[in-house]
Amino acid sequence: MNNAHLFIASLRTAGWLLWCDIRLFMKDWHNNLLDSIFWPLVLILANGYILPAMGMQADYGAFITISMLIIMASFTAWFAANVFVADFESTRSIGYELTLPLPYWMIFIKIALQFAFKAAIFNLITLVIGKVILMDAFSFAHFNGLKFALIYLVSCFFFGTFALWAACLAGNVKRFMRLEQRIAGPLFFICGYSFPWKTLHAISPVAGKLMLITPWIYAYEGVRAAIFEQTESLNY
Repeated sequence: MNNAHLFIASLRTAGWLLWCDIRLFMKDWHNNLLDSIFWPLVLILANGYILPAMGMQADYGAFITISMLIIMASFTAWFAANVFVADFESTRSIGYELTLPLPYWMIFIKIALQFAFKAAIFNLITLVIGKVILMDAFSFAHFNGLKFALIYLVSCFFFGTFALWAACLAGNVKRFMRLEQRIAGPLFFICGYSFPWKTLHAISPVAGKLMLITPWIYAYEGVRAAIFEQTESLNY
């Protein structure tokens, strides 16, 4: 069997492993859906009605709806990686996959895609929640489906890859939680969750340019550009 046939066989095996992971995840769809609802529900209500009553701009709820979509995807991938790193200290089920006739890099791409799928699929309900709660204040008048699909899927793949890298770097749950508290958690919030990049850049051009180093700002700004008017976000 030549190298091309071996590579195709490896792809099929990795695809089958990914499909098994997805099927297992989807079997618990009702709990996964509920997990995707409560945080967006509470925070969209608070930011859409309570904060504007305290002086925040009227469309802040719509702004935070996009933030919630991105941060929920980030946290979902991170939680999946938390379960993955906990496996290092218990059953080490990944050991079975590593014994298969597959390149190691293919196994890790499969895991990153699994995390990305978990991040992407159910958290789309955030947009529905935002529309139901905010009604006309959350408009899809400028929605670009192609741009949204591209930036959302690329962002979720990044979240899955970053979470997997962090899990491998940490090696155990204690170190992984420290990474979340010291690095990942602050990055999730500071990189465009509560404010647009243009606002940061207007306050401090240096801080604005430094922010462009972080991938999260492109996820936040890109999804906003795909749903809202381009003039309010980084060029997409």
